[in-house]
Amino acid sequence: SVSMKHLELNLGGRVFKQALTLATTLLACGALQAEEHEKHAGQSGNKAEKFIKEASQSGQMEVQMGQLAQSQGQNQEVKALGAALVKDHTAANQKLQQIAQAKNIQLSQQLEQKHQSHMQKLQGKSGAEFDKEFVKNALKHHKKDIAKFEKCSTEVQDQQLKAFVDETLPKLRNHLQMAQSAARAVGVDETTIAADIESEDSA
Repeated sequence: SVSMKHLELNLGGRVFKQALTLATTLLACGALQAEEHEKHAGQSGNKAEKFIKEASQSGQMEVQMGQLAQSQGQNQEVKALGAALVKDHTAANQKLQQIAQAKNIQLSQQLEQKHQSHMQKLQGKSGAEFDKEFVKNALKHHKKDIAKFEKCSTEVQDQQLKAFVDETLPKLRNHLQMAQSAARAVGVDETTIAADIESEDSA
């Protein structure tokens, strides 16, 4: 009977050890899954913040470009596109600012160097030369913006940001169509713009 008790204790000990090992494994797996989920959520959050900052910069530049087109533009289609940029991007920028505030993201009200360079180049033009330079910029930036917004729509989980993207995309596409029409009116070849974008992206 002593040996039977000893066997039972041994068996009990083994079962306990196995149960303990199983519990430890399950806990470890659970912790890894939670960590992976947090990592994924963090990456999604980083992508959202990056997109918000980039969209804010681009939107501010579009407003300034539109204001210039209204004051310095010669062609009526250029002026009309300028007015649409000011109206739509001002509204979009305000909504983006609200989203940023809700997420404690600080948005700069000053244009980055690359955008300032575009604006300075544009400000130095006048008449027909201004119209062409403005249309080239409008085509280039809206093609890039549309691609970024479409990418954001598929990658970012945030519902508030998705709603902003879905609301803004049709306006960006409309601006691109207006820019394409203005390009024909002022004699800008749109195929050269596509080549410009590819060379910039590969640089």
